[in-house]
Parts: sequence; structure tokens; C-alpha cells
Amino acid sequence: MMDETDKGAAASILLVDDDPLIQKVGRAMLAHFGCRVDVAGSGREALDALCRQRYDMVFMDCQMPGMDGYEATGAIREKDAQKREGGDAVTRIPIVALTGLATDEDRERCLRAGMDDYLSKPFSVGGVQSLLNRWLPARQDRAPGETGGQGSPAAEAPKETGGDLSRHDEPPVIDQKALAAIAALQPPGGEDILKKVISLYLDSSLTLMKGIREAAEGNNADALYRAAHTLKSSSAYLGALTFSGMCKELEMMGRGNTLEGVAARLAALGQEYERVRDALGKLR
Repeated sequence: MMDETDKGAAASILLVDDDPLIQKVGRAMLAHFGCRVDVAGSGREALDALCRQRYDMVFMDCQMPGMDGYEATGAIREKDAQKREGGDAVTRIPIVALTGLATDEDRERCLRAGMDDYLSKPFSVGGVQSLLNRWLPARQDRAPGETGGQGSPAAEAPKETGGDLSRHDEPPVIDQKALAAIAALQPPGGEDILKKVISLYLDSSLTLMKGIREAAEGNNADALYRAAHTLKSSSAYLGALTFSGMCKELEMMGRGNTLEGVAARLAALGQEYERVRDALGKLR
């Protein structure tokens, strides 16, 4: 197994996501493997960054306002093709889709857009490491199946769960393993990453909850889909799995443009959200 100085082979990574929480967690995971990380908050920012320098790998969120990840990836591939036609030797940059959607159709859309691989949200340290090993040549001499993240608290992120509260063994408001996974990314002498991520979540989730309510009241399926999609992923990172499952239900309603009964779900959503805020607020 490689030591800390060899983990990322000094790889230069561009992380593209419009969610500050995911920017923070993703950067910490990549830095955990010795990578140098730049962050872009939109597809347009990603293109600007790639004009300034060449990266070894790009992690690209699919759903972003303005230029999304699909469009940005297409522009990157088109620009590289033009350079090759002009006689330049251009190495294909591996682009990994960051997606909260995991259907076969969504995966195929990522590949058609020119992405090389995908990572489902909420992603884990083990998932990030696997992709670094797969796509960065400097890391491909590692033993098959070797993952330095295994055996550590940060190795696996919790999986999404549905919002069904009918079971007798009602799950906890917050899965503590998720918080331990984030805390394990704490760099020596650095800021308290868990408290920072919790603060980011408590701030951003207020805006997203407002967006969900306004979308439901205005019968705006697309706005409901986007707000619930983002809140679903960020909530799962912090172990709010029941609440994340509720958001997923609203996300699917928005995606399918079937908003009948959405208003009735908002009361339960709001109650669970207050439980989540109360539990996380005690840790900030």
C-alpha cells in the first residue's frame, strides 16, 4: 500500500459542482489522496479553468444551473477534437460524472455526453479512490482491488434510503457513520471540517427548503426537481437518510411532472427537516 506522499501521484484535479457542501467534501476526499484540487462552481467556470491549465482528471457534476455538466463535457471534447484536427497532440482528460441519479438511462446519457465514468452521490472515499486508480496512469501499478480507504471510518458513505417511517425500528435522525466519515478527512492542523460542513448544510438547506415549498405552491415541477435533487444528496452526506429519502420522493415527482399530492408531503418533510436541524445544530 502506498504511503501518504504517494497517494495521489501529485495529480491535478478539477472538481466541478455548484453545491458548496459537495465542493468541501469532495475537495477533502481528493486531498486525502494527495491530489491538488481546484474547484469550479459551474460548467462555464470549468471551461475557463481548463483554458488556463491542463488537469489530470475532472470530476463533473451533471445537474448545474446555466451550463450543466453534459454541455460542459461536450464543449471540452469538441475543443480537444479541434486541436487534434489542427495537428496538436492532445491527451484525453478523464471526466467522471458526479450524479445523484443512478438509472441505466442516466449512465448512458453521461457516456454519450463524452464522460468516461460516473460516481453516484453520495460518493465515498473508497469510490473516489477507485476512480483515481482506474483513470490516472501513475496509480495503475497498484495491486488489483487495493483500496487504502478500506478499514478506515471514511471508507464508505451511507447509502440512500427511502422515506418510509412505517417500520417499528425507526432509524435515527442522523447516521453517525456518515459524520465519522467526514471527520476522518480532517487534515492535521486544519479547520474542523465536520463543523464547517454542518454549517454549510444548515445554511444551504434553508434556501433549498424554501425552493421546494415555493415550487410546490407554484406547481413548478422543474424547480421542485432541482431543489429536491440537491437537498437529497447533501442530506445523505450528513447521514440524514430518512430526510434524504423524502427529498428523493419529491425529486422523482418533479422529474416525472406528477405533482398531485405534493402539498400533503410538505408537512412531513418540514417536521423531519426540523429534527435534522436540531440534531446537527447541537454538533456545530
